[in-house]
Amino acid sequence: MNDTAMGGRRFFRSCLFILLTLGILPGCASLIGKNYSSLASYYFGKNDFKKAAEYLEKALQKDPDNEASLTMAGWTYFKLDQYDKALATFEKLAAEHPKAVEAYTGQGWGNFKKLNYDTAISFFQKALKVNRHSADAYAGLGWASFRKNDVTKAERYFENSLRKGMGYQSAGGVKTEPEAHRGLGYLNFAREDYPKAIRHFKTAVLFHPDWNDARMKLGDSLFALKKYDKAIPVYKRALHYAATPEVYDKIGWSYFYSVGEVKKGSVKNNKKFSKARKMFNKAIALDPNFANSLAGLAKLDAA
Repeated sequence: MNDTAMGGRRFFRSCLFILLTLGILPGCASLIGKNYSSLASYYFGKNDFKKAAEYLEKALQKDPDNEASLTMAGWTYFKLDQYDKALATFEKLAAEHPKAVEAYTGQGWGNFKKLNYDTAISFFQKALKVNRHSADAYAGLGWASFRKNDVTKAERYFENSLRKGMGYQSAGGVKTEPEAHRGLGYLNFAREDYPKAIRHFKTAVLFHPDWNDARMKLGDSLFALKKYDKAIPVYKRALHYAATPEVYDKIGWSYFYSVGEVKKGSVKNNKKFSKARKMFNKAIALDPNFANSLAGLAKLDAA
């Protein structure tokens, strides 16, 4: 590139900077804000919420009332467990865009996380006034009611969420809502209706593999039905998301009880007990005082 062309580019950039600074190019700041928002969306999709928050703050400096940026910022703070920031952002979204249903579901979930269940319920109900088909609002009402021990209402709200759900489709084309399935899984687990709990937890983790709590409860449901061999791979999958003493312990007990009617002293028996011992030891390596696994080792020594 010759000196004239390079000089021309420098001159153009200088002029552009001056025009932007003086506000002579209306809409440019908004355009820059959209670029920041696009970058934030990229990092949000990669679950890098800290980076997403950095770009969203820049986007909102350029375009402070942008509905999409405010919505994403609210959920980003939520994902970072910064619930006060999330609530403040969703409150601003509601003030600037009162017809934005996520302004109210966001405040509902924020208050739910802060254990303010009555306040959460009021915001989820506001969301339904804006959009009576909001599956997320019904799921939120279900969870808040469940935490308040109103199981009848919780079940009805979760079922409504499933009927309204449009964001996800199962292989058979049936409408579904993962959060409602997770809620119904917990509800049926509490009732000791483990077959129903299993169906709901399976659907929840199908759409959200990172929901390790639901996966662990799926394993617990299988364990409760004495389907130990089926519980083992579920718990092992949970290790990919959280290698905790609890997970290793549950795998250990599943191996221990899966021996079942196998004759004492058999090769199969010894292999399963050996695997159980290995899992208990891994749990204890992470937490030397983990009582369940210490008890498991004592059981193995006595077997």
